[in-house]
Amino acid sequence: MGAGCSGRSDDLIIGNTSEVPNFKIVLVGDPQVGKTSVFLRYFKNQFDYSYRPTTTVSIENVVKKLNVPEHTIVSVSIWDLPGREEMDLRKSYYRDVDAAIVVVDISDPESVDLAGTWRQDILNHAVISKKRIVNTPEGHRIDTEYEKADASQIPVLLLGNKFDIVEEKLAMMNAPDGEDAESVSEKPVDKDDKEDARKGEVSDGGKGEAKAAESSQEEKMGDGKNEEGERSKRKESTSSKGDEGEVWKYEEEKVKEEKPAEILYLEACCEQHGFVGSVAVSAKEPDGGIHTAIQALVRHLLEHRLKFKALQKMEAVQVKRSKHKRRKAKKVRPDAFQPLELTKVPQLDKLFAQCNPQLMMVHEANLAYEQSMKHFKHLCLDMGVVKGPKFSIEDCFEGIRKVLREEELELVVQEKDGFVELAVKGEEKEEEEKNEEMKELLQTFDSEVRVACCAIACGFEAAGKNLEQMDDHIVGQCSELINEHIQLNGVLAPKEEQHIKDTIDINRARLKHAHLQCDERRQDVESLLRKITAAMLW
Repeated sequence: MGAGCSGRSDDLIIGNTSEVPNFKIVLVGDPQVGKTSVFLRYFKNQFDYSYRPTTTVSIENVVKKLNVPEHTIVSVSIWDLPGREEMDLRKSYYRDVDAAIVVVDISDPESVDLAGTWRQDILNHAVISKKRIVNTPEGHRIDTEYEKADASQIPVLLLGNKFDIVEEKLAMMNAPDGEDAESVSEKPVDKDDKEDARKGEVSDGGKGEAKAAESSQEEKMGDGKNEEGERSKRKESTSSKGDEGEVWKYEEEKVKEEKPAEILYLEACCEQHGFVGSVAVSAKEPDGGIHTAIQALVRHLLEHRLKFKALQKMEAVQVKRSKHKRRKAKKVRPDAFQPLELTKVPQLDKLFAQCNPQLMMVHEANLAYEQSMKHFKHLCLDMGVVKGPKFSIEDCFEGIRKVLREEELELVVQEKDGFVELAVKGEEKEEEEKNEEMKELLQTFDSEVRVACCAIACGFEAAGKNLEQMDDHIVGQCSELINEHIQLNGVLAPKEEQHIKDTIDINRARLKHAHLQCDERRQDVESLLRKITAAMLW
């Protein structure tokens, strides 16, 4: 019982593993309002005319089939609680409750006024039980803990019982003149009149949870109303001036009767105190609406649980997708730039963070230079400009010049932005006559090799100086920043102290390596420029 409440936690919980949804519903209300009569009518379709105060809790379980939207089997347990019970005992009855029904005497305004108190009592004391597995020296033990239930997840239905008394009052008020009260009370109430009086007895409090009560009763009296409607047709003859003859017309529709004051008062109480809905019923009568009202509440619980499970499934899919994305994001290129490691000394890490932009620029420019040179040489080999696995950059340019001479063209090298730019001199040819492979080769040199070499020639000198200055600054500030960190956070553990020292050494080694790379790569670019110039002189 109450599996719906206990199942809302994400913790490790031992619950009912059955696929049939279980719902626990409590019946509460003042004494003599008919809680036990409602209980008997729903489970046994019986009514006991004698009154015996409820002194112990009655619990019954029934399995119902609902269509939400497919045929679904649910297990419903209803607890009939005593009207006068100690608070501590009543709290224990509210454990793992999925919904509640507050029963009032609709013919007694004072009973209706107390409905809000009962609703608040349920929401204040409802708890959810959670069973956890605890490891102990003796073995596994199951502990039960309780936490306050979410009031928004417990629907409370307001059930106005004894509507048959209201119907009798209406019959007496509408009795023809000359009949005394005794004869009216003994006269049976017409079934159609009872149904008309019951119209509008369902108020959903803005939520529409008990609309099934009204629709079910309308279906029962649908056939009778159709026959009555046929009999209401009458033939009218009207005399008028001229040649007008007889006219057939329907009798005017009856004006819809107003709801009884008791139902209006019940609906106002429902809206004021936040009930999920209000229903006027009669446990005395077999068709008094008890089954329809409780079925509507169970349907509401089942729909809510199905939505909750669908939401959980959707969230699980989203979490799975986000984890998959994170796993993908962690896969970085082997040659991707890696920032300097953190020492966990905030001020020192700030200094290292200032070095990352310069390190990244040096890393990316070096990578671009290596890849562009490799790509250019592969194209030369594929085109047949050079032969053999081993060849120099001079061989590449000599081969390019040779291919162009065969096409009566000349390769021209022009200095630009600290490096050279390639151009072809000769008679201009149509687009379809141009050598596409040669065109791609020259474009690769200008767009890749030349760009990387210009970046190195123009930026590496300043980058090398900056890296050297940053390294010197870190060496000067290192001891002071570590001492300040110790004063603020206490003495460092040996492992922490060793971690800081190792991280500083690794980061400084990377700074020095990047500084050396700047000098070496600048020399490589200058050497490449000299080789290209020499190859053009041959």
